[in-house]
Amino acid sequence: MDESTSTSRSYNFKVVLLGEGCVGKTSLVLRYVEDKFNDKHITTLQVKNWVKELKKILGSDICLTIAGNKIDLEKQRNVSSEEAERYAESVGASHFQTSAKMNRGIEEMFLELSHRMVDRAREAEQQKLASGNASNVMVVEDDAVTSESSGSSRCCGSGASS
Repeated sequence: MDESTSTSRSYNFKVVLLGEGCVGKTSLVLRYVEDKFNDKHITTLQVKNWVKELKKILGSDICLTIAGNKIDLEKQRNVSSEEAERYAESVGASHFQTSAKMNRGIEEMFLELSHRMVDRAREAEQQKLASGNASNVMVVEDDAVTSESSGSSRCCGSGASS
């Protein structure tokens, strides 16, 4: 695939935000998509089980990002940024400190995630092309078809037309 084709290609991805209630999943999306914020949320924590569940369902070929949201509430932090960073590294995720309220780190987080998803999709396409499985097309040698069938019963047009 040449570079001009790959840069104009359109991809569709699903982004799944997982976490306990009121951790800021909706706030992150609303801030990123609509530049809005609603401050009526309570901080809770329970990410490890969600990551295990996601990997169990989708396998390990996923792009993970851990968002340490609500950095504006630093004094109420349940997990240190060092602990979050270590956990992100242990599950192969990137890690961002964000605040939907203050609009910090959100665009960077979603852009980095988007870039990784596109890069991974391009790598998968290149591997598919390199392995010869670019499509679900079966190549049949003409010689094999000719020797196995008579001219009148050939399929798909290279025989005599009726």
